[in-house]
Amino acid sequence: MSVAFSRKQGFEIYQRINDDDFTALLTQYKNNQIPVHKLASGSAARSVAIIASEKRKYILKEDRERDKRLEKKIANFIFGPFQSRLIKLMDRAVNEGCHVF
Repeated sequence: MSVAFSRKQGFEIYQRINDDDFTALLTQYKNNQIPVHKLASGSAARSVAIIASEKRKYILKEDRERDKRLEKKIANFIFGPFQSRLIKLMDRAVNEGCHVF
């Protein structure tokens, strides 16, 4: 399973290759055209919401804080971005029979 990365409309987008086009959904989100369920994020510099397309629901995380810890930068350099690793781990869990996250 491969993860595609792109930058659109000020967002960094991580998604599975051959998955839905996320750009239209982001446009609808930014223009307040779709229902949004806000979640507690624990930080004023971060917002988390659930948005729905016709096929599925997505978690949208707007993170405006920057982590300046050296170990985080090194881990990101070695292992890649957390979001793409999370997508891969969730896909592996589903393939192994886990359907609750």
